[in-house]
Formats: sequence, C-alpha cells, structure tokens
Amino acid sequence: MDISKSIQESFTLYRQNFGTILLATLLVSVGCVISVGILAGPLAGGMLMLCLKRMRGEDAGVGEIFSYFNKFVPTFIIVMALWLTMLITAGLGSIPVIGYLIQLVIGPAAGIVFVLAVGLVVERNVEPIAALKQAIDCFMTNPLMIWFYSFIISFLSSCGAFLFLIPVVLTMPLGTTGMAIAYQELVGRKVIMIEKMEEPQ
Repeated sequence: MDISKSIQESFTLYRQNFGTILLATLLVSVGCVISVGILAGPLAGGMLMLCLKRMRGEDAGVGEIFSYFNKFVPTFIIVMALWLTMLITAGLGSIPVIGYLIQLVIGPAAGIVFVLAVGLVVERNVEPIAALKQAIDCFMTNPLMIWFYSFIISFLSSCGAFLFLIPVVLTMPLGTTGMAIAYQELVGRKVIMIEKMEEPQ
C-alpha cells in the first residue's frame, strides 16, 4: 500500500466532493451520537458507499448514507465486535506504560478492520463473521503499513481538535475519504486475486 499516494487520493476525493462529503460526515456523526453508536454500522456503510460511488464516477448524494438500514443486523454485529475490542483495550489501558502502547496499537487496527468489514457487508453482502475474517485477512497482508496508514488518517481526521470547532468539522471527512481509499485498494485487490485463482486453467 502506497501511503503517500493513498493520502493524496484521500485529499483529492474530499476536495472534489467537498460539500457532499462534509455534510454527509456531519449527519453520520450526529446520527451515531444520538443513537449512542447503535446506528454506526449502517451509517458508516452508507458513508463508505457514498465515497466509493463518487470515486467510481457514479451518481450518489447525501441520501446515500441512509440507504443501508436493511443491513442493520449484520453491521450491528460488527459494531458489537468493535465495542468488545475497545472495551478489552480500555481495560488493558490501565496497565502503566504497556497499556498505553496496547491502545496505540489496537486503535488504528480495529478502526480499519471495522470499515473493511462493514464495507464487505453493505457492498458485497458478505455475512458479518465472514466479513470480519476477510477484513482481518486484508489487514494482515501488510499489517505494519496498513496500521501506519490508519494511524495517519485518524490523526489527520482529528487534527482540527487541536485548534477550534470549525477546523474539527473540516478535518473530520478526511477520515471517511481515507478509509474509502483503503477499502477500494485492499478489498479490491483481494477480490482480483480471488477471481484470478478461480479462473479455469
């Protein structure tokens, strides 16, 4: 995975679809907060699909984020897996020094695995457990590089928090576009590999 190229593509996707992605990200964030994370699965799936469709030149508006509530149950299973992971990580975080390192390592990894798994459910109709397994397999193709990319994207997404409210709002969408770029590359590459393996010899 070319980190520099992927980050550049993330900025380009955001810039070219600024208004739509900004508004959609805000609505997803509000929806997740109001629902206490219960609707995070279908909303995150919708946000990912919005970015993917815009990347592919397809017609997609803000309403795309509300188009995957039929996937609520399978995506909620993935959300619960994320919650469990974060709960365990928080518990380990109480260990001096080592706990902080564990949180630092698991956070970006869990974040990108969550996005990949949700994407597989909403785009390819993969069952949640299988989606989680495939997402982990994608991550393990180059774990250090993919972790580092996820860490950078997470930092860029939240870097506005060091300034004021408006910059936070403006930098948040970089997280969604960055994860969409990662999904397109990692899952797309895996699908191509599977299709080549299935071709008749």
